[in-house]
Amino acid sequence: MENFDDKIFAELEQAWSLLTNNSCIQAKSMVEKYMESTDDDVRYNAMKVTGLADFKLKNYEQARRYLQTIATQYGEPDDWFDYSTAAVLSGNIQEGMDAFSEALSEARENPNDCNVPIPEMLFYMLQALRDMNQFQLAFEKLDQLKDIYISMEQTDEHFLYEHGIPHLENTLKAGKKVLENLNRKMVSDWLTDFAERTDESGREEITEFKKTLDSFVNYG
Repeated sequence: MENFDDKIFAELEQAWSLLTNNSCIQAKSMVEKYMESTDDDVRYNAMKVTGLADFKLKNYEQARRYLQTIATQYGEPDDWFDYSTAAVLSGNIQEGMDAFSEALSEARENPNDCNVPIPEMLFYMLQALRDMNQFQLAFEKLDQLKDIYISMEQTDEHFLYEHGIPHLENTLKAGKKVLENLNRKMVSDWLTDFAERTDESGREEITEFKKTLDSFVNYG
């Protein structure tokens, strides 16, 4: 935002700060006058703040519309990702899945340390799908995360963090409701396979997690 004049720069910076601190209504109000700006960067920031503020306020349909415009006009991986989660949570599941595919494609083709890491994209999409009771689709994201953990060959929290991968415990907790709504034998086999192909720490964590699943209470 270094090319903006000082007043606009200051207001956009303040709006982002308000958004970060969950003062969403104030953030939206501050950027409203810039929504139709002829400056692409100013308009982008105003629309992005507005879309993310609506997302935080759980106005998912409004957020979807703003974030869709941003993604289709600018096409950054994070823009497609934000749009995809808003679409899913507004009930537009296939639209969200299509946008998520775009996010992954852009992230792989144009890797950038400033973007949301792919494992984190999978983690948050897993939760969005879970919250919409799309358990099979959510499981697909969980299964992709499983493959990532296995490929890393260790589940040390600091190591995973450095590689942009959520802590295993957090992923398992996020997937709990998903697994409890799938076929019991399939889930048992999936967890067993996961445990056998990870390190000792991961194996212990998965074994303990299995005991917390409603469908596995008192399961031998």
